[in-house]
Amino acid sequence: MKTKLTMSTEPLHVTHPGLRVQVHRNLHDGCWSVVALEGPDRGLVIAHKADVLLEGCTYAAQPAGNARVRATGRKNVHAFIRGTVPTVPMGMYYRPLREVTYDPRKHRGFVMKSHENVLEGAPTNLEVEEDGQGWWVVKSSAVRFCANGRVFDGFAGTKQRETPDMFA
Repeated sequence: MKTKLTMSTEPLHVTHPGLRVQVHRNLHDGCWSVVALEGPDRGLVIAHKADVLLEGCTYAAQPAGNARVRATGRKNVHAFIRGTVPTVPMGMYYRPLREVTYDPRKHRGFVMKSHENVLEGAPTNLEVEEDGQGWWVVKSSAVRFCANGRVFDGFAGTKQRETPDMFA
């Protein structure tokens, strides 16, 4: 059964935990459109969100869409960041945190805003450490989409009391 699209206040980790999605900036209302990449809603927008956090992200800008923007001067949806919705609440670690941008008139793909180096492929980082107070801190590569339109690449994490399964 297909999901009815709503501007839900529930976070994605509650409504769609573990789902592979792609996110793009909505050209009409400025929010983030979340598109399912698997399941019964595959290919459909499943949510409009002001704020999104994804893990294990890859950056994709379709060359034909980029060329169309350059030729016509009109925006079209052709650039996405793909990732997985976390299964638990997570927060971004603000060091290191890098702002990501994409302007199809200037760039062929997503770039780091500070030095415009192109981002390609997927970061494959996972860190697990004990914080000295009985908590395990699990951090993975993540992208945060903010309500003001800014996008940040860095690490997201959560704390848990039990030893993470991968180290048990």
